[in-house]
Amino acid sequence: MSADDLGEPHDPAAFRSASEWDSTSVPPTGLEVLVPDGWAVHADPQAPAILTMLSPAAEREGDFRPSIVVTVEQPVEQQRDIAEYTRTMVAGLRANLTDAHVIAIDPLWVGGFEGRRVITGYREGMHTLVAQQYWALDDAGIATSMTGTSSVEQYLWAADVFAHAAAGLSVASRLATPAGDPA
Repeated sequence: MSADDLGEPHDPAAFRSASEWDSTSVPPTGLEVLVPDGWAVHADPQAPAILTMLSPAAEREGDFRPSIVVTVEQPVEQQRDIAEYTRTMVAGLRANLTDAHVIAIDPLWVGGFEGRRVITGYREGMHTLVAQQYWALDDAGIATSMTGTSSVEQYLWAADVFAHAAAGLSVASRLATPAGDPA
């Protein structure tokens, strides 16, 4: 699979401008993403998950609360190609999630770069969950991963929410420097 097979990339900034949703950014990294209406946002450029979004509180006690988490990392040299990065990420999903089943791995443009959408089902406690992930590496090899997670029942509506947020994702172009370190 080559980038030529993906069709034309879209402009995430133009998509954000046309969207009715607000966006949020993490300026030290260059990352920007759409925020679903009513979702809470927490940004911490120094944390592994630099951006976390939570859906409104569940209506019933015990219901899963859908979320979107964005991470930015500098993969090791051997993983700075999208195919190898994908192999490594999928192996990590299978090793770390309970009863993980990778349902789909789809090549697509993410933030203007060749990327992947990966859909995985797994168990977490009493919940059966679906993770819809989007990831890409920029030209410098910085990896941005956006993971939307919901219960299987919620996935009927959440899949579109995750896809809309991802369509407005501008991937990170740099890592945040630790507090106090010169840039």
